Amino acid sequence: MKLILLKIKNIASIEDALIRFDEGLLASTSRFLICGDMGTGKSTILDSICLALYNNTPRLSQAPDDKRNYGYDNVTAKDPRNLLRHGTNEGSVELDFEGSDGKHYTARWSCGRTRNHTLRESTHTLTCGIETIDATHQWSEGFEKRIKETAVGRDFQQFCRTTLLAQGQFTQFLKSKENEKSAILEKLTQTDIYSTVGSEIAKIYKEKEKEYTTLEAEIKGAQLLNNEEITELNDKITHCNERLSLLNNQKKRLTEKTQWLIRIHDAENHRTKADEKFQQLKAVVESTDFQNESKLISDWNKSSEGRYLLHQIVDLHNKQNTLETEQIAKGKQQFETASKMLNGFKDK
Repeated sequence: MKLILLKIKNIASIEDALIRFDEGLLASTSRFLICGDMGTGKSTILDSICLALYNNTPRLSQAPDDKRNYGYDNVTAKDPRNLLRHGTNEGSVELDFEGSDGKHYTARWSCGRTRNHTLRESTHTLTCGIETIDATHQWSEGFEKRIKETAVGRDFQQFCRTTLLAQGQFTQFLKSKENEKSAILEKLTQTDIYSTVGSEIAKIYKEKEKEYTTLEAEIKGAQLLNNEEITELNDKITHCNERLSLLNNQKKRLTEKTQWLIRIHDAENHRTKADEKFQQLKAVVESTDFQNESKLISDWNKSSEGRYLLHQIVDLHNKQNTLETEQIAKGKQQFETASKMLNGFKDK
């Protein structure tokens, strides 16, 4: 949450005030001091912020809850309308701030008096963009949920304990228990993540400490060897290394023999398959059908010259038939021509 602007009108000791937290020196620092003489309105500034957000202040929450006559007003001391400046007819607070969710909010609270000088019901709204939540006449659950979960991120009690320490509460804070002060300071400085990290570190530390204790016990239980035992073990290591080298050489020779036997086995398989294929082909060649087909092919090959001459004879025969046909047609034409000429002479 980040304060932007605070307007106060006729609230407690302040008649009219405008505080901009986004301009001047207030915009360039994250900490500042509110100081002044008694009754000048220092606490009223804090009350106004709390009033705009929660319709309540720490001083009002500690007041008695029974109704008493305060002037003409039959209200309790807890009623926030008691903060209306004496002698005025209207008072209001307007707070602009950037919420914990990064959105811009405007919280407004106001109250006043009727013509009969009796207090009117206060109005209380929260605006974000075009959305306005109205908590007038009662503390709205929707208003409270929006303030607690997104706009501020704290309810009234948490806000008073972590953000706004009213007069007299700082001493109470100092007298609080260590765990209570720690929780408040973590919320105030937003360093609660370090408690989580610290807890995880402590958990890991305990686990590692347990592992360390176990390993240390194992180390203490181990017995150191004397020089003779070390020499004996070194001799065994040397002997084992020599034996290992010998076994590696034997392994190499056996591997070579194994590969050779595998190659022989593969070659024998190939030969067996080749013999089987040869026998199949031999049976085909020796069959009657194959021999007849072979003889037919041989005869066909031998008759190539005769087939060529036969082709020539057929070709010449076809040419002869063509010439005879042409000669017959030509003779017939000549005969018809001669007949026409003879007939002509007869007519003359």
